[in-house]
Amino acid sequence: MDHMVNTRMSVYIKAEIEEMFGPDNMYFAGLALGHGPTKNEAVWHYINNGGPADFRRRWEQTHKLVAQKAVL
Repeated sequence: MDHMVNTRMSVYIKAEIEEMFGPDNMYFAGLALGHGPTKNEAVWHYINNGGPADFRRRWEQTHKLVAQKAVL
């Protein structure tokens, strides 16, 4: 059971990190900063603009839908 939880958490964290350093966040962080952001600046932009809460909302919605389809 612990291995399954750790695997799920690893997948979640990896997906969120990919979004943090993805082209959308890098673009909008650059617009806000007026220059190409460093990785640290991109992380701060992501956090300060609601990225974690938005990611969690979308993650839960997507995985809820997947679970519902699996039951059908």
